[in-house]
Amino acid sequence: MSQLFLDPTNIPTGCKNFQHVPATLPQSVRALGHLPDINQLLPGDLILISPITPSFVQKQIQRVQTKGGYHGDDARWTHSAVYLGSDFSTCDATGKGIRHNSLLDVISNHRIRVRREPTLETNYRWRIALSATLQLGTSYGIRSALTIWVRSIQGFHAPQNTATRSRSSIICSELYADSFLMATGSTLQWNHPGKDVSPALLSYVPELVDIATGWLKIPA
Repeated sequence: MSQLFLDPTNIPTGCKNFQHVPATLPQSVRALGHLPDINQLLPGDLILISPITPSFVQKQIQRVQTKGGYHGDDARWTHSAVYLGSDFSTCDATGKGIRHNSLLDVISNHRIRVRREPTLETNYRWRIALSATLQLGTSYGIRSALTIWVRSIQGFHAPQNTATRSRSSIICSELYADSFLMATGSTLQWNHPGKDVSPALLSYVPELVDIATGWLKIPA
């Protein structure tokens, strides 16, 4: 199935103007001249990110996900975040722990894909966003990242020990999965407790659908 995402290297001509451009923007975004149409986004949306030019670490994430058995279209997504429902604000887990961030920092040099569970009511979407922010300050899950690397050697299809995951730290894809579970109280096929949750898994799962966002032009 084809994926829907924004690609800063392939922006169509004739985009409509962005009506309420933020007063300040990264210089790279000014140079790009376009912004994502965030009117199509909802709180609690999953944001997947794939670098145009991967760093060494990003290449290793892609390699691990491919080695573990994911298709290249899914393995290319190296990071995920939770959209908070306002402007370009996101919540994600980086090496510095779980923090507030902004799509403005990545749109000029990353492909961005938006996914969501289409049947959720609005109050549950806000709960996903709130559940993510309640984890602000949690440390980054280095142990989880290493565990995923080890398991990729035998393939992610192999049986997993559900008791190995630490709850005191978290990686980016676990943040979305945990926030979804906390907000909805439902365990879907893809977020059973203990299951390794990677950006590639969140890219693959059929319970989430891609959202067409499109570009808007920054007026001169």
